[in-house]
Formats: sequence, C-alpha cells, structure tokens
Amino acid sequence: MFPRSGAIASKRNVRYATARSLEWKGDIFVVRWIVGIVLVSVAALVALAACGDDAPEIDPDATAALAADAPVDAATTNTPSPPPTPTHTPSPTPTPTLAATRTPSPTPTPPPTATHTPPPATTTKPGSLLWRYQTGDGVRSSPAVVDGVAYVGSDDGNVYSLDAASGNLLWRYQTGDQVFSSPVVVDGVVYVGSNGRYVYSLDAASGNLLWRYQTGEGEWVFSSPAVVDGVVYVGSANVGSYEGYVYSLDAASGDLLWRYQ
Repeated sequence: MFPRSGAIASKRNVRYATARSLEWKGDIFVVRWIVGIVLVSVAALVALAACGDDAPEIDPDATAALAADAPVDAATTNTPSPPPTPTHTPSPTPTPTLAATRTPSPTPTPPPTATHTPPPATTTKPGSLLWRYQTGDGVRSSPAVVDGVAYVGSDDGNVYSLDAASGNLLWRYQTGDQVFSSPVVVDGVVYVGSNGRYVYSLDAASGNLLWRYQTGEGEWVFSSPAVVDGVVYVGSANVGSYEGYVYSLDAASGDLLWRYQ
C-alpha cells in the first residue's frame, strides 16, 4: 500500500518538473528573440552612421512589425499599466456663511413721566397773622370785603381801600372827622358815614367823591348804611340830646327822600 502511494507522488513530481522545464525553454526563446531584434537594430543604426547619407533608410514600421510578430508571453511581458485616470474630487461646497442677523435692541421703555406733586401749601394755624396795615389812629369801623378789596374807616378820618390778599393800600379818602361807620359797597360804590355829620358816596375803584349829604347840627353818622333798590338808609344821633334820625337818600344823587326822628 505505501509503495503505491509513493509511485503516484513521484509521477506527479516528474510531470510538474517537465512543465516547468518547458516554461523555462519558452521564456529563454522569447528573450533570445527580443535580444536578436535589438542587436539587428543596433547593427543597422551603426551601418547607417558609417555610410552617411548613402545608407538605406530603415523603415520604422517594418521594425515595429518585426517586434509585433514576436510572440509575447503574457506571463513574462511586463506591460506597464496605464496611469490611473486622475479623478478630481470636487471640494465640498462651502456652506454659505449665514448673513449676520442683527437683532434689534428692544425698544427702551420710556421712563414714566415724572409727576410733580407740589408740596402742600404752608398751613397756617387758625388765628395766625397774614398781614396788617397801620392807619393814623384807632379803627372802630368794621371792614367790608368785596371782590378782593377791603374797605374800612379809621378814627384818623380816612376811608381806606386795601388789597385783601396782601394788605397793600389802594386808595384812601379823608372825611375830616372820625369814621366809626362800617362801609357798604353796592354796584361799585362805597357808602359810609362820619362823625362830621356827613354821609359819603365814593367810587369803589378810585376813591373819588360822588356825593355827600349833611345831617342835622351836632349829629354823628356812625351807623352803617343799608342800600336797597337804589335807596340809602342810614341813622344819626345827636351827641348832646341823644336824639336821632333815620334818613332815606337817593343812592345815585344823594338827595333826601325823607327823614324820620
């Protein structure tokens, strides 16, 4: 059994050696053929160089044909591979840069409008002095205040017109005697009496005399007149007898309408 296996192996080795020997012989033949062609070409070139212009021209096509007729062993011929076709890989398309977006600043909220609360007016205690005006003598008359103006009589014989807010003097009228009477103001006219026997009608704006009415001998007019429907009513007293009268006078002219004792 074992010798048979060895015989088979020997046959296989002989066949392989024979095949390899044939391949080598073929290779040697091809090499010799190529070398011969090369030598013939070289010899031809040398001859041409020696003969100059008389040398026959060698047809390059014929030489190429001879080379083409030579058997080529694909296993032994090292045909250079054509260079790989360069492949151009395009650069990646750059991602477009996003345009800078400007986020507008938030509209500033306007500051709240300042509300100015004025400080509270200086409060004055009840009875506090606001102003005072000094006359030439005592004041026993009661002031009459109309349209922001105070009218008052004084023992110095004057009737005064004062600014009610500031106490500034606007005008004054001298009667010639004490004025105990409290003035009354109607339709822009001041009516007042004096201890000099007279009843006076004065312009409230300027203090000018409009008219005056004289009572009886020794009578003082220290009452305050009353004016109704264009008539002035006023009383007087005689300081000696203490007798008195009530007078009714026309408010526009000062004429006596009637008198009552």
